[in-house]
Amino acid sequence: MKTTRLFAAALGLTMFQIVSAQTNGKEWLNPPNDTANTNQRQSLSDDLFFEVVASKMPAAIGGDLQNLAAVALDESSARNFTGSYFHCPTALRPFLLRAVYGHGGTGRFFVSQMKKSIFVEHVSLGRSTAYNKSALVACLRDSPDAAYITVAVAE
Repeated sequence: MKTTRLFAAALGLTMFQIVSAQTNGKEWLNPPNDTANTNQRQSLSDDLFFEVVASKMPAAIGGDLQNLAAVALDESSARNFTGSYFHCPTALRPFLLRAVYGHGGTGRFFVSQMKKSIFVEHVSLGRSTAYNKSALVACLRDSPDAAYITVAVAE
């Protein structure tokens, strides 16, 4: 009986975290002030950023990302968040980044840099705009000074 109550309490907390992540993603949005410089951004190739796996998402968004948009990681922590396939090239270091997605099943993330600013964008299809907290691990040369997070949903 005690195990059942403990399991129910843990399940309730997990469900609260999932619902909270789905409803509070708007607070993480931080669009850039000047969109005229989009052609000066350098896109990160798909092999330089990784989505945090679903089973590790509560730890990723519930930890340091509550207060910081980017957090330096060691290789072991990055692998824990993403999977055994994670690897950063020698000159780069892993960073946990805030991310927000609209409709995950119909979209994807794009990550780009300009100087020491990082841009995390999610583009998807859907009938309404949704804001769901998420996290990425990106291989970067330097710690970002600024992080800009946007979501675009097209019907």
